[in-house]
Amino acid sequence: MGNREKLNRAIEKIENGGKKISLGWTNIGHEGATALANALANNESLHTLDLYHSYIGHEGATALANALVKNESLRTLSFIGDKGTAALANTLANNESLQSLDLGYSNIGDEGATALANALANNKSLHTLFLGWNNIGHEGATALANALVKNESLQTLDLQDTRIGNEGATALANALASNESLQTLYLKRNNIGEEGVTALANALVKNESLHTL
Repeated sequence: MGNREKLNRAIEKIENGGKKISLGWTNIGHEGATALANALANNESLHTLDLYHSYIGHEGATALANALVKNESLRTLSFIGDKGTAALANTLANNESLQSLDLGYSNIGDEGATALANALANNKSLHTLFLGWNNIGHEGATALANALVKNESLQTLDLQDTRIGNEGATALANALASNESLQTLYLKRNNIGEEGVTALANALVKNESLHTL
């Protein structure tokens, strides 16, 4: 089945009340993403949309982000690419339905992470945020840490295989001392040394919600 046929079937499924669409590893491009966005804008049934490795580009990601402003049913969104991160972050600040966002392997740097963090500070619906395997350093980690101080909904944050280092780990540790919602924090392969580990250990003495680190 070709990419165009897969896209057409997906849109038809959305229009007929489908709850889950998977177009991962399908090259739908920005035009396909825009067509999906148009279908999503007023949809009230779709819960899960997987666009992992779908090459939607900046224009497609922005169109989807704009659609999420109106959509109130989508719970899980997964796609790859740093394009459109800022637009998605702006939407996330006001979206009240999205619960899980997977942006792993998206080449997101400190700027993108900071944009997401600013949105996260005000978001009340997101439970799970996957940001593993990105280019997020201590600046992005610090921004996310600051968001965790204010956020009361996020339960899982995946930052494994980024590059937050001791400084980023310490910032997250400081946030954990007051955060009461986060239950799972993945920090594997981040070049965290003794300084960062000690800070995290000290934070766990005060934190009562985290059970997986």
